Amino acid sequence: GTANVLVGRFERDGATSRFQADGSIRLTLAQSVAEGPGHLVFRPQNLEIRSRLGSSGDDLLPGVVARREFLGSVLRYEIDVGGHPILVDDHHRRGEPPFAPGAEVGLRLNPDELVALPE
Repeated sequence: GTANVLVGRFERDGATSRFQADGSIRLTLAQSVAEGPGHLVFRPQNLEIRSRLGSSGDDLLPGVVARREFLGSVLRYEIDVGGHPILVDDHHRRGEPPFAPGAEVGLRLNPDELVALPE
């Protein structure tokens, strides 16, 4: 299946592990990971997309809709997050307009859905 794969570095701050990709993406992990280079993998259906207006929080990744594709009941978005293309699958809901290309959005990832692959 489709997956997002980010290349970056795992860091530790006490008991907390984080992943950083090129300075633009920084995510807190649910599991403990040793420091060093590696990959972070997550599936498009495991992200939540929302309007950046009125959204906040440390775990919200800001991005811009680069493109969208209708896949039946699912909308697949490609979101540019600091130069990283991130795929997001969102269920189409009747009465809710889709995000248009160029729209500023925020992405939320559940730390339990992130797969850490240290090198």
